[in-house]
Amino acid sequence: MKVSLFLCVILGGVAPFFFFGGPGYHSPQSYKAAWNLGHIFFFSVVTILLFPYLIRWKRQWHELQHLSVVFFLVLVAGVLVEFLQMYSSHRSPDVYDILRNQLGCLVGYTLITFKYKAAAARWWVWPFRCFVCACLLFALWPLTRSLVDEHVARKQFPVLADFETPLERMRWMNSRQLKVQEKIVRHGKRAAQVRLTTATYSGTTLFNFPHNWYDYSILHFSVYNPLEQPLKLHCRIHDTRHKESGSAFSDRFHQKFTLHQGWNDLQVSLKEVEQAPKSRNMDMGQIENLGFFVVRQPEPRLMYLDHIYLSR
Repeated sequence: MKVSLFLCVILGGVAPFFFFGGPGYHSPQSYKAAWNLGHIFFFSVVTILLFPYLIRWKRQWHELQHLSVVFFLVLVAGVLVEFLQMYSSHRSPDVYDILRNQLGCLVGYTLITFKYKAAAARWWVWPFRCFVCACLLFALWPLTRSLVDEHVARKQFPVLADFETPLERMRWMNSRQLKVQEKIVRHGKRAAQVRLTTATYSGTTLFNFPHNWYDYSILHFSVYNPLEQPLKLHCRIHDTRHKESGSAFSDRFHQKFTLHQGWNDLQVSLKEVEQAPKSRNMDMGQIENLGFFVVRQPEPRLMYLDHIYLSR
């Protein structure tokens, strides 16, 4: 009884976070991945609490019947939460959150099978446990991947991106637009191919990187234009305080470059970045966003990015 009460208190404390708080747009990937795992934790605890009552109520049922009922109840609760989030916090429904809820149910039931001998004796229990463990490892992969790459990024700094490590592409927003390749390279063995569309703004943004740029004076990056036609490339940088201005254009750094055919080795003065906001200095210890984009291209085209780093 004390354990059940303790678990209820935990659920009561965790439940509000479905509707309030959570990672922001620019939050580290590891934080977002860890937050998503909360669905698994919450509904595994829900399952552990529900099962004893269901077993006492329907003793004549088979264990899989008990599981089916709880699985369905978790599904209904998860769908309801997703729709309530639309009205309380304006979040879009996420089918992956629902899948994590269901995995939480299976994890909870797997833990229960260690307590109830009748369930543990079934022939299918060990294959079921192996299946759930495999699903759980799959669900943990985004967090593991993010933690590993964030550690690598800290070791690489002041290199922000060089595309030499296997997980580096995930540091970028719209990472599906990026393809790491080995044919057109400025530094090392690999560079990123960026697919540009005819959208009003098309490009890519570096989200996950060490944010303290104090003690550095120049941002370097190399961009390859494969066509004879020049390409206008825009570079934007902002810090964590940028949202306080409503993300106003005058509160961030913006510079336009003309890319000629072949490799273009470009530089940005970080002193100019610091002085770019109209009514303040940019916080160089909290740089949040580095973006490269083009505007209203008449047709899709490619560019290549390589060796983005800071120097003193």
